[in-house]
Amino acid sequence: MAAVFLIAGVAKLADSDRSEYLISFGVGRWLAVPGGVALPIAELGLAGLLLPRSTAWWGAWGALGLLGAFIAVIALNLARGRTPDCHCFGQLHSAPAGKATLVRNIVLAGVAVLVLARGARHVGPSAIAWAGQLSAAVWSGVAGGVLLAFVLATGGRLLLGLLRSHGTLLLRIDALEVQLAEHGIVLATRDSRRPLGLSVGTLAPMIELLALDGSRTTIADLRRPGLPILLIFSDPSCGPCKALLPRMPDWQRNHSNQVTVALITRGDADENRAQSLKHGISNVLLQRDQEAAHAFEVPGTPGAVVIGPAGNISSPVVMGAEAIEQLLASVIGSPSESGAEGNGGGDRASRQPVRLALRNDPTD
Repeated sequence: MAAVFLIAGVAKLADSDRSEYLISFGVGRWLAVPGGVALPIAELGLAGLLLPRSTAWWGAWGALGLLGAFIAVIALNLARGRTPDCHCFGQLHSAPAGKATLVRNIVLAGVAVLVLARGARHVGPSAIAWAGQLSAAVWSGVAGGVLLAFVLATGGRLLLGLLRSHGTLLLRIDALEVQLAEHGIVLATRDSRRPLGLSVGTLAPMIELLALDGSRTTIADLRRPGLPILLIFSDPSCGPCKALLPRMPDWQRNHSNQVTVALITRGDADENRAQSLKHGISNVLLQRDQEAAHAFEVPGTPGAVVIGPAGNISSPVVMGAEAIEQLLASVIGSPSESGAEGNGGGDRASRQPVRLALRNDPTD
């Protein structure tokens, strides 16, 4: 029982959020702040009282009182249907308070009752009497072991903090890359010699998406005999995408006998339906999140890729409105119009000529 209180007290002192967890159990903030300090100190004090024979009986009384308070608070929260996280051992172990937590405290309280039942003079042998019989050499070894354990614990905590900070940094970098990619800026996190997107010649993913009329459809349903498909990836919150939308009806109407132009976007169906009606855009498909973009390895918006008549990838992924216009010109075999600019327009890669492979047989 002394070991339990010792570990719990040390772990709670190392937990900077100990007051917040008291608040989650319904303790008022005015009491939780000082209680967050007093509780682990009390547990360490009880661990010290339970070890010598002369104070073990009084330590058992204190342990019974503290465990009784724990049992009452946990039971009250469970009765109210609440299961807040119980940081009974600080950051060493955290789990929602439940019946197992209640039973554990009841068992420990039962141990305290057994000690009290023996009486103040019959609690048994001292837990630390052996310490007085140790030689100086043994004490040196014990002190060295304690120091080593402290160093390892401190180093482990520092390493854990470093790993958490590193993980947080990686998540922030990922979020930043996503934001940049949505504006047509692709960071050089891959081999710059390898084009974006799936390899030319591979079969295009025929994933199922949602049409604006609510039906489920696939990209294969857009295919018309002998015509490639220009897939344009957009997002309602993307500024360059909004500037690109008014140009799409002309592309779909003027080049319908040369290429099928389709838009893959995401967001609310009603909002996208209103935008498509406003601009007169057809062949609009919705992805729930980014499943289509991930399948085609499109890193942001606006982006585009060409699917050949046989369903094979026929171009690298291009980013930015200007690059998309150049890709369309490569498909229909005419010079691109000027004036369409997107966030990806300044990227050298997007200004390079796009080599198309409009093959009827993906195995050629």
